[in-house]
Amino acid sequence: MLAQCAIAAATAGAGWLAYHCYAPTSQLYGATITHCPNQSHLALTYDDGPNDPHTLHLLDVLARHDVKATFFLIGKFVEARPEIARTIVQAGHLVANHTATHPNLLFLSERKIAQQISDCSKAIADAPVIGLDHVVVSTEDSERAAALYGARLGLDMALDRSHQDWGQLMFFRCGDLIVEVVRRPVAGGDANRDKLWGLSWRVADIDAVRARLLAAGIDVSEPRMGRKPGTRVMTVRSGTCGVPTLFLERTPREGRAEQGNEIRASSASAVP
Repeated sequence: MLAQCAIAAATAGAGWLAYHCYAPTSQLYGATITHCPNQSHLALTYDDGPNDPHTLHLLDVLARHDVKATFFLIGKFVEARPEIARTIVQAGHLVANHTATHPNLLFLSERKIAQQISDCSKAIADAPVIGLDHVVVSTEDSERAAALYGARLGLDMALDRSHQDWGQLMFFRCGDLIVEVVRRPVAGGDANRDKLWGLSWRVADIDAVRARLLAAGIDVSEPRMGRKPGTRVMTVRSGTCGVPTLFLERTPREGRAEQGNEIRASSASAVP
């Protein structure tokens, strides 16, 4: 009888863990963003690609409706069809890591999970833009911003400090993305609305990206050394809808706190 109870309990526990693997709103395995602050906004994501011909058909539909999405790619499929992965990026969509072979992570060790993620990152590293690296947001109310980004959206606050030139700086983590919130009051600022103050996109080969953007008619600067050793950055001067934008090439071990200085410096020139 006890053995049967133990088996039933183990089965129930396994089922409960499995449920939280697939439940969209589950927070069991870490903070997960499940909705946008504005309920009229949607974020489209597609998993398990690139697949031929389905991914190309999907790209055609998205292009017809002028919609952007995020594609979570599997490393082995990227290696099989790298041209589709490049097409996704060239169409203006984001690509993200969906492991190398899509195993059931419940049954893998921490080391093997890290290897799955690393192998997939290597597979997609040849894409012109790897992903969003750093976002800078300007706020007039740091307490409200901390409540929104930390408590409501569930982002992890990594650092909260003051800077003599930039005011109060709060750094949040969202996966491998840094969200930096800057409180630097300006004349005519809106205390109830935050503003997008800058973006930094991570690339594997900044020279190749520059050549592609120039060929597409986008005005960009020459690559220059970043403030953080081991990094190079490039400013985008057109086609950014007024949002200061950088491309960043860095070694895997380089941090990104200093990258915010680059973005803020570009942003400050655009702030009255």
